[in-house]
Amino acid sequence: MMYLLFVVAVFLLIVLMKAIKIVPQKQVKIIERLGKYHRTAEAGLNTIFPFLDSVRETLDLREQITKIEPQNVITRDNVTMEVDAVIYFAVMDPVRAVYEVQNLRWGIEQLTLSALRNVIGAMDLDHTLSSRDTINGQLRTALDAATQQWGIKVMRIELKNITPPEEIRLTMEKQMTAERTRRAVVTTAEGEKSSAILRAEGQRRRIETGGDSRGRRPGRGAAARGAGRGPGHRDDHQVSRHDRQSRSVPDREELSRVARPDCSGCRQTGIPSL
Repeated sequence: MMYLLFVVAVFLLIVLMKAIKIVPQKQVKIIERLGKYHRTAEAGLNTIFPFLDSVRETLDLREQITKIEPQNVITRDNVTMEVDAVIYFAVMDPVRAVYEVQNLRWGIEQLTLSALRNVIGAMDLDHTLSSRDTINGQLRTALDAATQQWGIKVMRIELKNITPPEEIRLTMEKQMTAERTRRAVVTTAEGEKSSAILRAEGQRRRIETGGDSRGRRPGRGAAARGAGRGPGHRDDHQVSRHDRQSRSVPDREELSRVARPDCSGCRQTGIPSL
């Protein structure tokens, strides 16, 4: 009797454990009853009918990350390169994610490879190396449209490495070195040109400044000499010049005597005076 009670207790404990399902946060469980979809168990405590209901799959609703291994891709100008990427996606509809695709991650990887070949195959090498954002946007749009029926949403896709062949890489390095050398030569020539222009302008200003100083030097010396003497003092040069002018210009009285001689004798002789 005791053995039978023990067996019943163990059976009830097993049934209770199968009937109670605890779902963590941001996860869901797909519940099937007799092999058919029954309901979706949300986060928290859930109960099911043992031996009738079963958990088909547990899905994580958080943003998930899938890495794409390096793949060979051919550009429009027939250059083969290796490209790898990282995909960020989230499950929006758990039922579709379970029943619409057999292997969700493998399907996303294959779609990404196809879209990657299509996008890069329409671009040449230079645009592929310089247009990462454009490639990421086109890949995200293509994947989002293709995976919508699977109940997931592609948040973003990022290209990690774009590796061209070794000979292409060496050619690019040589081209970059030549371009930098050309820029250095141009910069040096522009610097020498600017320096020559500045030196010429400096010499011209120095010549102009020297000519102005020589032209103004006598006036400044005379002003200095005039400022050093008193107000009543006259320069020797000015005195001699004044004396010459006084000697050279006759007095008005002398001119009047010469022009008008004494006419006392004219009155006596009857000659009219001037």
